[in-house]
Amino acid sequence: MDEATRLMVGGGNERKALRLTMRRAFVHGHMADAAKGFASGQVSQKMEPALGGLSIQQELRDVASALVELQQARHEADYDLLRTFTRAEVLDMVTQAEQAFQDWKRVKRTPQADAFLVSLLILNLLKGRI
Repeated sequence: MDEATRLMVGGGNERKALRLTMRRAFVHGHMADAAKGFASGQVSQKMEPALGGLSIQQELRDVASALVELQQARHEADYDLLRTFTRAEVLDMVTQAEQAFQDWKRVKRTPQADAFLVSLLILNLLKGRI
């Protein structure tokens, strides 16, 4: 969310409070909806113009997929009292998160990545779901 708010609200420390306030507007379920589209390579028609005709890089698809899968695991860990995770499962999730950060470094300054970050906040608004 930090990179998304920095993209949408530039500036330095004088805008930090605004960025911190904006971070509260991100909703995990809406973020997952947006990420699912990017993970599949089939973004919402409402977001297609933001891609400028460019395809979604595999690294960005993988980042989006990791967001969805790891967010689901976090949800299960927090709310499903019967769900336990094995050490192997946890290590796999750590590896997945580390890979997502590496992939993000490769794509983060691209138009597709910018569209992804913005979609995390506004996709459901564009679809009239908010």
